[in-house]
Amino acid sequence: MKILKLSVLFTLFTNTVFCQNNDLPDWLLNPDYYNNSQYAIGVSDPLPDSTMAFEQAFNRALFNYAVFNEGKYASLTAVATANAQQTNFNINNIETVLFSSLLKANFALNDSFKVVHKIYSHYGECFVLLRKTNEPKTKQCLLNFSLIRRIAFYNDDAGMPVSSDEFEIKALINNQPIVYYKASRDILSKYSIVSEFRYKKQWKKFSVENKYRSYTNSNFSEQEFYQCAENLNYGFWAAYLYALSDQISIYSALNQNITQGLVSIRQGNMQEQMIASELEVLYNIQKIEVRDIDIRLKKLDVSGNKLIVQLAGKKSMQNIDYVQAILKRKEKKMLKIMQKDLWQEVNVRDYRQAYYIQKFYQNKDNYLNSEATTKSGNIASGIIQGILIARLGIETQAKSKIVSISQIETSAEKNTVVKNSKLVSNTNTKNIFPYLFFIKKINTNAYLIHTKLFYKISEN
Repeated sequence: MKILKLSVLFTLFTNTVFCQNNDLPDWLLNPDYYNNSQYAIGVSDPLPDSTMAFEQAFNRALFNYAVFNEGKYASLTAVATANAQQTNFNINNIETVLFSSLLKANFALNDSFKVVHKIYSHYGECFVLLRKTNEPKTKQCLLNFSLIRRIAFYNDDAGMPVSSDEFEIKALINNQPIVYYKASRDILSKYSIVSEFRYKKQWKKFSVENKYRSYTNSNFSEQEFYQCAENLNYGFWAAYLYALSDQISIYSALNQNITQGLVSIRQGNMQEQMIASELEVLYNIQKIEVRDIDIRLKKLDVSGNKLIVQLAGKKSMQNIDYVQAILKRKEKKMLKIMQKDLWQEVNVRDYRQAYYIQKFYQNKDNYLNSEATTKSGNIASGIIQGILIARLGIETQAKSKIVSISQIETSAEKNTVVKNSKLVSNTNTKNIFPYLFFIKKINTNAYLIHTKLFYKISEN
């Protein structure tokens, strides 16, 4: 077993290792073990008890196995825009985007799993690699789990958006609850985590603290920083789940929606109504049909104490066909300004190439395009928000069903009136491609994200 810069203090038995420092085993970052139906990987929270950590990691490995081999998925999106919001002081354009997804699995775990590797980190986390033995279990084991992802954005003309960005996991074995895990992420990418699980017939509850946990010694360059990367300060598992669910959300939003429908949002004070709307989205997401989803990892990497997860199967922007167009003087000037302001593109390393790709597809008559600029403390959630808003523009151009509502409703407390607004019912579309995400760091805690989407409407 190869360990990256691993110093071993001692070995309990052949597959258990305690680490002196914070370097990670190579198998933990190897996508092949996640994509192979014979293996499962699990990671515990940073816990003071090694036996407890191992049992938690083992159960999470079963959850991870279910995600990659038995997962079913559905998503639900609602977008509400208000053309004018009148207050005592000014008039703002406002926008609310609600996104909720459900990943679930119910399957009979008939095979036994053998521990191949078990490693404990310096912080008390247990990393386990399991392998199926194909030996029938003495007792039938039925695993049920659900991961509900909720993202909500409320934008106005002033500063950072109000947002809700969280996921919740529930898992049962033979109808016995064994795991409850909820994490929320604020606009500055700080987590709030509640982790509960059953251990020795007792329900244990832990809060994972925000503290500096260093997992690698490699340098994280500014170029690499503009990827969808998760901070590892709250432990590997929290970063992994956020990064994975972000990538699934981005992938599903770029591709044909499996299930999508209209969620009615009462008009009025949008910020007040957003909470009620989120509950309605949550209620509806559990009723809609889920379908099989094929989740495969392309990349799992740790650099600069951040975790990067990329999914396989997504169309690559690296080898996209385009012809470098001749830029007008105004366009050349804009390109120079954006380069000077340190804009970068997430998928295309050469910013000039990304600019030429955008120019090329904008000039093609058989492509619709739409864009959105968002501000976020987390790149991935900002990209998701940008995709949903830009996709709205494409679907509107493609003559999706639009329900216009003219209504006046006053909130006594906030003295807010929405004069005119609209709800958009999203319909299924084909894949969105190409897509560009231009990123600019505007301060220590925030990024400006410009999303550009293209949609092919004919072959000629």
